[in-house]
Amino acid sequence: MRAAILVGNPAMTERQEQSRFQRVALTYFPMFIAALSLCTSIYNGYLNNKFVDLIQNNTAVSNRYGPARKSSRLIFGSSSGWA
Repeated sequence: MRAAILVGNPAMTERQEQSRFQRVALTYFPMFIAALSLCTSIYNGYLNNKFVDLIQNNTAVSNRYGPARKSSRLIFGSSSGWA
C-alpha cells in the first residue's frame, strides 16, 4: 500500500490529466467561438459595405441618363410629372 502512494496511482494521474484537459477545453473553446464570431462579423461588415457600394454605383449610373421621373413621363404620357 505504501509503495502505491510513493509511486503514484495510475488512475489518479489519468483523472488529473482528464481534469486538466477539461479545464483547458473549457477555457479555450469559448475563446475560439468568440474569435469565430468576430471574424464572421467583420466579414459581414465587408459584404455589407460592398453591397452599399454596388447600390450607390448603380444609382449613379442611372442618374447619368436622367431621373426616373423623366422616363416615367415617357411611359405614362404625363407632362406634369409626379408630385
